[in-house]
Amino acid sequence: MVKALGLKIKQIGGYMGSRKSILAMGQGEHDGTNFNWLAWSSIVPHWFEKGKEFAVPLMQLGHFVDPICPTFR
Repeated sequence: MVKALGLKIKQIGGYMGSRKSILAMGQGEHDGTNFNWLAWSSIVPHWFEKGKEFAVPLMQLGHFVDPICPTFR
């Protein structure tokens, strides 16, 4: 992602699982993370509600567009 999007990011490990990492993001401990859409939509679907967005999907990788991801419909 650094090269593809020209981002200046520092990768940090240590969060054990998507729930803990997403919780930390919600508490302001970090600014982004990378999971499949199923994790996002099942743990924090309210972050992506129209008009109340807390997080924005930047990139989708795969052979097919995910039909339920709001940014890539």
